[in-house]
Amino acid sequence: MVSPPRRATEPGRPAAVLPEGDRVTMFEIFFDLVFVFALMRVIELMETQQGLGGLGRGLLVLLLLWWAWCAFIWLGNRVRLDRGRVVVAILVAMSALFVAALVIPYAWEPPSDWLSPALVLALAFTVVRASYVSTFLWTSRGDRRLRTQVLIDAIPQTGSSVLLIIGAVLGGDLQGVCWAVAFALDFGVGWLVSRYNGWRVASPAHFVERHGLVLIIALGETVLSSGAGVGSDLDDGTVHGLSIVAALLAFVVVVSLWWAYFRGPSAAARHALVSADPIRRPAIVLGVVALGLPSLVALFLVAALVVAAALTTASRERHATAGSRQKEHHPCP
Repeated sequence: MVSPPRRATEPGRPAAVLPEGDRVTMFEIFFDLVFVFALMRVIELMETQQGLGGLGRGLLVLLLLWWAWCAFIWLGNRVRLDRGRVVVAILVAMSALFVAALVIPYAWEPPSDWLSPALVLALAFTVVRASYVSTFLWTSRGDRRLRTQVLIDAIPQTGSSVLLIIGAVLGGDLQGVCWAVAFALDFGVGWLVSRYNGWRVASPAHFVERHGLVLIIALGETVLSSGAGVGSDLDDGTVHGLSIVAALLAFVVVVSLWWAYFRGPSAAARHALVSADPIRRPAIVLGVVALGLPSLVALFLVAALVVAAALTTASRERHATAGSRQKEHHPCP
């Protein structure tokens, strides 16, 4: 997956994306690895926060992560993220996203100090957004309409970041309310102001490939997690049926999700973007690629959670059976 050379528009500016046929760079895939790590930490949040409340909190964090990540797809579709000063800004965003991933499972735990995990997560989201906005403004100096669109979009993002910090300080149920309003503000107002039509889709192929690759990485993480779970049950050299069944369940889920996306929506989205008029492409991206795939990723998270629960249940059943057999062979005096 080698990226072709991209033309530089002005000396000292990042290289512009070619109109068609551009490929995702290795640096973007590296960024996506950090994003997928954050997704896996959302699963841990759902495991620690039991019930529908935990599921809702996990999906809320997923939406915040997804919307922040989508911004960097727009940026990477315009400029090379692995060239010039842009690299520094992306590394800052990656570092903030990594810190966010570390604290995601503890985002709703009561704080033991003024710097709670929720506040760290809110500040990390703020750094990610600030990095995106500042980089987009710098790289859009030659496009007045795009620059205006970014400035307009920065207004709801600023308000959303403030709500994230306020919610983190309040904690508890108020935290969930503030964060939900923050996403609604960022997403809803951002959707409305996109009617200014300042966004540009330079490479439809890049958009579709970037989304497909991040889903492949996420599915791969699920396979690795299920395999690791079964491997820990085989340490005693014995094959356990329940663990194998749970692992096969995980594999079936992965194959089903792969089939659901790559055998249909992916090819359809690519065809729609390539054949559409350039003016209509941003609306198609917002309506199909950027909004349809989150539902599939949400299904992936729920499926991964079910698989993790199945592996845990299988392990507990095995240990319980082994314990009962040991008591039968060694009865207490």
